[in-house]
Amino acid sequence: MHSRGYEDVAKAISKALSSNENGSKRCIFMHSWYTDPESRAKASFFLRWVLFYFIGPLLDNMRKAEEFLEKQDEIDYSVILPSGLSKGKPTDCDFHAKEDAFYIEGMGGMIKRSDVARYMIKTMEEDIHHKKIVAIFPKN
Repeated sequence: MHSRGYEDVAKAISKALSSNENGSKRCIFMHSWYTDPESRAKASFFLRWVLFYFIGPLLDNMRKAEEFLEKQDEIDYSVILPSGLSKGKPTDCDFHAKEDAFYIEGMGGMIKRSDVARYMIKTMEEDIHHKKIVAIFPKN
């Protein structure tokens, strides 16, 4: 089965922003590390040989959405790529952030969903990562 959800959402949001009369053209998306197939070769053994078998189609569709966004001149997007997600209350951690990257080498593990949301808000409030794909990971 071909998954198109992320691509369809990116197209719908892009269309809505393009027709928006209030002038807003900014949107912040959350995808995942390893959306670019070439980056997957750098993942751990478990991810490469087990998890990607199941989530590979979703990652591929996230990448198609990113490629669509990269072609949109009038949309100001940021795509935040966290590593594995976990539950829990937000922390006060700072973040490693790498623009134009699909993972951060030498790092891995889990990040709380609430911390990802906090980083997405930071992206908006600090007005950073315009037209960028950004891999993030919490600093210890």
